[in-house]
Amino acid sequence: VPEFTQGVLESLLSNGVAVAVLTGQNPHSARHFLGTLHPSIRVVVQNGSGTLKNGAIEERLFLDPTAARAAVEVLVRHQVVPLVYGEDDITRYLDCPEFPSHEAVLKVVKKRTWQPFQAAKSVEDLLRVPMVQITAVESAARVRELHPHVGSAVGEAAYVVLTPSSVMGGLSFLEVNHPEASKGIALQKLAYRLGIPMSAVMYFGDSLNDLPAMEVAGMPVAVGNALPEVKAKAWRVCERTNDEEGVGHFLASLLPSPKECPDEGSSSL
Repeated sequence: VPEFTQGVLESLLSNGVAVAVLTGQNPHSARHFLGTLHPSIRVVVQNGSGTLKNGAIEERLFLDPTAARAAVEVLVRHQVVPLVYGEDDITRYLDCPEFPSHEAVLKVVKKRTWQPFQAAKSVEDLLRVPMVQITAVESAARVRELHPHVGSAVGEAAYVVLTPSSVMGGLSFLEVNHPEASKGIALQKLAYRLGIPMSAVMYFGDSLNDLPAMEVAGMPVAVGNALPEVKAKAWRVCERTNDEEGVGHFLASLLPSPKECPDEGSSSL
């Protein structure tokens, strides 16, 4: 998290504002990217599958084994490599070099040096520990094609969501989660615990997994690079993108004393 945005978030905390991060990232990636955040900032990972407290995972939601197997079998049938994040915090992937997505998976494995991966030789090996999340890495068109097939296979026993490439730097993801592991449910639970009405919640989003939270937050805000579907749900749209610290500058414009904030101008619908 860039220094300017961190400073803005800490200013909010000092003014008594509760701050949380809801991410689709797993605990390893959340620690890697968010490790410099103030320790009082709550972090919800994997679309609501768990929370991090002082770097440790809590309140984890696991996939139904039957639904998990059904999702994996659909992906294998379509020659897509499944990645399974397990209770032991290891991501196992089916080692099938003949599958078109195998190369994309290996790129993810190579890039994420902070995260443990393990090649699995069979579906049984892939599913041998309780599962938190199943992921497929493919082109945007391919994950959209797969979405209804996986959704039909798991029914209401899991929540299936897409993260298209325009947000994730060229990679598109299809994720299968516990049915209550959505950012909307996670946001409502967090607000309830803190005694904050949803009308007083401001939420920033950019991708499709943010839509459930955008729909329940009183003040949903889309960053400048958000997908059209997200901007359509927004109360406001940041002028800046994620790379331009859109969240930090938007929040800074709301602080009582913006003297340390560069001139952002007004955000617009």
